[in-house]
Amino acid sequence: MAGKGCHFVEYRFSRRELGRLLSEAGFVVKRFVPHEFVPPRNMGLVADRNMLAIRFVAKPGGGWELELPEWRGWELTGAWATLVRALWALSPWSVAGEILAVARKAA
Repeated sequence: MAGKGCHFVEYRFSRRELGRLLSEAGFVVKRFVPHEFVPPRNMGLVADRNMLAIRFVAKPGGGWELELPEWRGWELTGAWATLVRALWALSPWSVAGEILAVARKAA
C-alpha cells in the first residue's frame, strides 16, 4: 500500500434502505427500533468522537503515520454526556449507533 494513500469508507443505512433490503431478502419488517446503550454510554457518538480525534502526524524520517486516540470506553463524560442525554431525551434515534429490525420470514 506504500504510496497508495489512506482511505476510510463508512456507509450508514437508513431505515428505508434496510427495509428494502430485508424485503428483497424475503422478510416482512414488523418494526425498527434504535439499538444503542443507555446514556451516558453510547456507540454512535463515541465512534464519531474518536473519528474526529484521528490524525496524521509526520514521521521523523519522512512520511506520515496514523495516530489513533486512546480508547476511553463507551461511557461519555462532561459535555459529551450532557449532549447524549439531551439528544436521547429528544429522540433515541438521534444518537442511535445501530438500527434493530424486528422482522419475520415471509410466508
